[in-house]
Amino acid sequence: MNTKIIKFGLVILMAMVLAASAFAQEENKEAKITNGTIEGEISAIGKDYISIVYKTDPQKGIEYEMMIPFEDGVKYERVKGLKQLQVGDTISIQYQDTTEELEDGPKIERKAKVVSFVKAKVAKPEPPKPPEPGDE
Repeated sequence: MNTKIIKFGLVILMAMVLAASAFAQEENKEAKITNGTIEGEISAIGKDYISIVYKTDPQKGIEYEMMIPFEDGVKYERVKGLKQLQVGDTISIQYQDTTEELEDGPKIERKAKVVSFVKAKVAKPEPPKPPEPGDE
């Protein structure tokens, strides 16, 4: 009786191991890695992300923006780090997308790899102040 229980338990254990192995292989096959580059004006900066406006449609009044998360190991070109960048600067970002096909739809994980400074924000001149009464 005990040997039957042990054999049954081993069969169940082997089935679970094979199923987990097949699932892991299937999961790895579905992950797709693509690389991209985008250039635009910084619209927001956080400690672990940056958002850039990469296209505008003045006729419709629409701005297209992309948020890209940062992790340790991001390389910087023409700046020392994220702290030197400011809203309005133009940058180019090389990023990597990892796409996994899941039952409820694709899951995309985006990570910045290289951030290149292109140009500083353009200082917009302030409009002249109207004269105050009595200043003639």
